[in-house]
Amino acid sequence: MKKLLLVLLVVSFLLYGCLRTPPVVKEMVSVDGNLSDWGEKVKSDPTDDSKWGADNELLKAGLLFDGENVYISGEYVLGGDGNQNVFLALIDLVGVSGAQEVSYTGLNGATREFKNSQGDIDIIVEVAQNNSYKVWRVAQDGTLTEITDQVSAQFGTGSTIVELSIPITEQVDQVKAVFAISGGTGGGKQWIGDFYPNQPDHDATSDGGLTQPASVVNFVVCDSQGNVTEEINQTEPTPSEEQPAPQPTATITVDGDLSDLGTPVATSTNPGGGNGADLY
Repeated sequence: MKKLLLVLLVVSFLLYGCLRTPPVVKEMVSVDGNLSDWGEKVKSDPTDDSKWGADNELLKAGLLFDGENVYISGEYVLGGDGNQNVFLALIDLVGVSGAQEVSYTGLNGATREFKNSQGDIDIIVEVAQNNSYKVWRVAQDGTLTEITDQVSAQFGTGSTIVELSIPITEQVDQVKAVFAISGGTGGGKQWIGDFYPNQPDHDATSDGGLTQPASVVNFVVCDSQGNVTEEINQTEPTPSEEQPAPQPTATITVDGDLSDLGTPVATSTNPGGGNGADLY
């Protein structure tokens, strides 16, 4: 009887573990700076849609998740000497409590402010022009903890290519991310050159400036089986809260009485008329 109870107990623990732990797809991609093994799971962005020209262009962006690691890839251009912008990924571990808004100092000493009203932000990835990079975990109160030393990263050649593997310990079934070529903040705006997926409010700007914190609403999504989709929550820019004031209207009656014309009625300052030169 005791042996039977022991067997049942062991089986119960095994079943619980199977139900609780999401399936893990091992060796989904190799972190080697080569995106060929990503296939169609890496998404291509137009090569001419940056608000800041060809020197600040996001070309490809990829998100994968195997139950134990989040994989991020990007191909981009950060051209020009001393370019201070970064390749940026904002990651939402669905079901984990991060922060809906973040305000922090990133690479190159730039302040960045973003908001995810569709979920939250749990991980931030930044890569600079010189291939320096940082990765942070985000707490529910918006506090950032750097975890760069836990991350594996490799870089490719040509247009800058990066691959990163970020380990996570939480039980997660789905991960979302948005990618950008990002500057810092200034003049009440968060400055972004390019997004993937596109963000309609950013598309509507001429210079890439979004009111701080910049809101992200569309995402790349991956589940623990490696299935990649896109979540498009918004396709049109958010209507402006500033509406033009209505113009007053007036009704004028042709009755020989000028009172309904109000102040537009002109009055001569020389009622004598003189030689008739006073004209209106």
